[in-house]
Amino acid sequence: MNLKNWPRIIIHLDMDAFFASVEQKINPELKNSAVVVTSNLNSPTIIAASYSAKALGYKVGNRFESNNDVYRLAANHRHYLQESKNMVQALRASISPNIEIYSIDEVFIDLTDQKRLYASTEAITDAINQCMQHLDLPVKLTKFL
Repeated sequence: MNLKNWPRIIIHLDMDAFFASVEQKINPELKNSAVVVTSNLNSPTIIAASYSAKALGYKVGNRFESNNDVYRLAANHRHYLQESKNMVQALRASISPNIEIYSIDEVFIDLTDQKRLYASTEAITDAINQCMQHLDLPVKLTKFL
């Protein structure tokens, strides 16, 4: 989609399955495994689920049911905060300094001043994916506003 007629470009970026993805990054042996995260090991409520855990029916907010094919981990907020900071730093350095942090795994990126650098929404998506690739975490651009 051509950007010439857009007065402003603001993108909502959401890290997918963020807590579970960070756990898989920290523990590479879990990379292709089903992983759920609960606030602690005494809590039965799922606060994050990897793609493969979601494929098995595990959903955020549901009660964890023990399964030998699913790894259950306690939340490690220190790691999540560091990965969030890494994400924002990478985006500010290579995409736009104009970022509003919405939550630990979501940001709004204002590209209005940088739109001349991109020919299309696809070019923006490619640039952001390239920027985020080194973090080894899945990302989703949910909306161009």
